[in-house]
Amino acid sequence: MFLFYNVYLFKLRSDADYQNAISRSQQLDGDQASEKLTVLNAAATNGGTDAVIISCTLINDSPIPIQIVRLWLVDVTLPSSNTANITLNLVLQPGARTFRSFLVTLPGAYFLHSFSARFVTSRANMVAARIN
Repeated sequence: MFLFYNVYLFKLRSDADYQNAISRSQQLDGDQASEKLTVLNAAATNGGTDAVIISCTLINDSPIPIQIVRLWLVDVTLPSSNTANITLNLVLQPGARTFRSFLVTLPGAYFLHSFSARFVTSRANMVAARIN
């Protein structure tokens, strides 16, 4: 009887752990799907030798906070694509709108070139912006 009781408790605990994992996974998936980040008025200005300053307005159109963790920048004007990234820690609350500038070092880049930018969130969503 004691063995049966221990097996029964172990099974209950395992089922509860499984349900908690499923609930957490569904919550994370729902949060990732509800992220809506908008990038407006993206522009590049001179940041010095081999550097550009990327300026844009970021808008959180989702009901949850968004953390932007990385900016990828590609100079598409150069014959072979030149890529750089910078680490960010920018949190936008729901409905927030902010104008930001980011200095990116990119060998061979010139601010009059065309760029492709991608902002990456902590939930692994990407938002692209074209900069001419």
